[in-house]
Amino acid sequence: MTGHRARLLCIASLVAIALGIPAAPAAETYDPWPGLVQDIFSNRPMNDGNDVIGIEMPVRAEDAAIVPVTLRTKLQPSDSRRVVAITLVIDENPAPMAAKFTLGPDANVTEISTRVRVNNYTNVHAVAELSDGKLYVSKVYVKASGGCSAPAGKNVEEAKNRLGQMRYRQFTKSEQGPATSTREARS
Repeated sequence: MTGHRARLLCIASLVAIALGIPAAPAAETYDPWPGLVQDIFSNRPMNDGNDVIGIEMPVRAEDAAIVPVTLRTKLQPSDSRRVVAITLVIDENPAPMAAKFTLGPDANVTEISTRVRVNNYTNVHAVAELSDGKLYVSKVYVKASGGCSAPAGKNVEEAKNRLGQMRYRQFTKSEQGPATSTREARS
């Protein structure tokens, strides 16, 4: 009787394959980004921001409690628009909006570096709001887990010294051309 059942299961499986019927329902993956756009940005339209804002993060985080992230603006000097705000969203974190940087009219900040906690394998989005009122988004995928529940860093002293630091690069024009200065702020 067991041999008969096995043959029937094989025949049923072959018929299902021939008819294109999936053997088991495909696992659906949940994408939190549309809900985050609604909650954080009130469903404002998002434009492709790969030419506006860049995100640099390691693909696999060494320590999920202190993952380095650098945001860089990519606007050409000839572009009359400027970045007025940058929002960093870590989709799978318990509190997804990790940071919002509002830039003053004379800021000329082109790079912001900091460290964040990452809870899960997740997409990380950077949303730049330009002076024309439009939003531009770019994203990267980061493999990290446990950062939001883990102690801050393997080395407690290193974590104390790095968390709360933010670096940014500000460009100013002088008579000889652009000069740069890097400032560090502690919070």
